Amino acid sequence: MSSVLVVCAVAAQAAVNLVKNPSFEDWPDGASLPTGWSSPDRRTLTNKVFRCADVADDGRYAVRFTNARCGNMLQQHVKVTPGRYYNLSCRAKTAINYMEFRMGNHWETPGGKFVHNVTKLSKAPNAMGTTDWHTIEVRNLRAPDGVDRLVIDLIPNDSH
Repeated sequence: MSSVLVVCAVAAQAAVNLVKNPSFEDWPDGASLPTGWSSPDRRTLTNKVFRCADVADDGRYAVRFTNARCGNMLQQHVKVTPGRYYNLSCRAKTAINYMEFRMGNHWETPGGKFVHNVTKLSKAPNAMGTTDWHTIEVRNLRAPDGVDRLVIDLIPNDSH
């Protein structure tokens, strides 16, 4: 069974974490999605995303993705200010040798329009098939004019 554990944080350069529930502490039933997180297609997450209390890098919980096929991801929309710079980071580890984890992001306008050509996708070097936590980060992202949200994607990827 494919498995990835994830802990995520996003902060402005002032080191204030802007992500709601970054270490998944607020997750009332442990089976639905953690508070503040969503998915583009909730149907893909049925029985595939779980609260994991036995292993966490920060806080009490991590997210366990048990199926890393296309479409499985968690998202969060974070309010930003145009012209300001932001740093994103998350910690992830994989449990099998052909699994990797990515953190993606893109900007949106107040009307929810996707801003093209500014998407970043980052993955941790040497994070495939390891039991060690790795940091994935994107630094100094400048919020373009006309946007009000940064959308963060946590994406497990099964390379098979």
